[in-house]
Amino acid sequence: MDNNEQSRLIWALTLILLGSVLNLFVAVFNAPHLNRLSPSSVLVVSLCISDFVFSTNNVITISLRLSQDNEAINTYACRVRGAISVWTAMLSLGLVTGLTLFRYLTVIIGSNIQARQTLIYLTLYAGTTAGIAAVPFIIGDAEEVYALQPSKITCSVAFWNPRARWMSAVCAALTIVPVTTIALAYFQIFKQVSRVFGELHQSSAEGKEGSAQGARCAITAINSAHGLRTVSLLSSANGTRQENVGIATLMSQDRERQRNLLLQSIALVSCFLIGWTPYLVFGMVEVIAGRQLSIDFEFPAEMCIALNEVASPIIALIFDRQLRHNVVRVFGRGKRTTSLYRVT
Repeated sequence: MDNNEQSRLIWALTLILLGSVLNLFVAVFNAPHLNRLSPSSVLVVSLCISDFVFSTNNVITISLRLSQDNEAINTYACRVRGAISVWTAMLSLGLVTGLTLFRYLTVIIGSNIQARQTLIYLTLYAGTTAGIAAVPFIIGDAEEVYALQPSKITCSVAFWNPRARWMSAVCAALTIVPVTTIALAYFQIFKQVSRVFGELHQSSAEGKEGSAQGARCAITAINSAHGLRTVSLLSSANGTRQENVGIATLMSQDRERQRNLLLQSIALVSCFLIGWTPYLVFGMVEVIAGRQLSIDFEFPAEMCIALNEVASPIIALIFDRQLRHNVVRVFGRGKRTTSLYRVT
């Protein structure tokens, strides 16, 4: 191992280890509270767990290389780590797709996602992707499919190997379909959100003129459009002013929560796609060329993935108040908070 390779691996190890620690940080402090988290937050915690496993898997590979244990990184153990890399990568894509699906069902369809539905989605996707990653071992083709990449950072699919092209095709299919679905879903979501906020602006103007009925209609429209449960409002014969104030407060809270959830899903999905696109392009070029490309192309692509692993837990904490509250509460500074209803 020359000095350039050692320096490159140390930089990679530092960045990947940081991502592993951050994802573990979010997962550990929120896993005990999964039963109290919203379905979207459960998916985010699951994403952090998946990213932690992926990053830790690469930390092991790099550490073995730095110790110059060449036999250990070119044996059956490397192929197992290759399967784990493929499984967690596909699982993470499924989780960000799930975030988009939940936003679509909430905003467009008006569904109220239940914990049972979230568990079913997680179980089915995790099981399916694990089965796909294990197929090369089942058919005795793991030695050809999984290999140590030239950068020595990860064990993954040997895109350059003609005998691994079937696995490359499976990975491509499992990437194209969710990405296309994500694009179409957000297009519909943006259209709906624009329409709803237009109605909200109009209803707010009517509320200023003293129309309690207009305010009721506004919050009903918002709740219907966003899949929220209607909140019972206090009313009395002479309580119009109090009712209007209560409605305005609830509408403001609803908008804030839904806005944060939507921004969180957009940020996480965008971060994932930006981080993984260079590596996917790199893999496609190797499949077409039928040979290994220079490490000058692979290493930057690997670092884009590492940056995604670092950014994702930070984004989750910024936009998700539930996750942030659970983390802060561990250090004794969290304040007990209550919500009017569970947001999907």
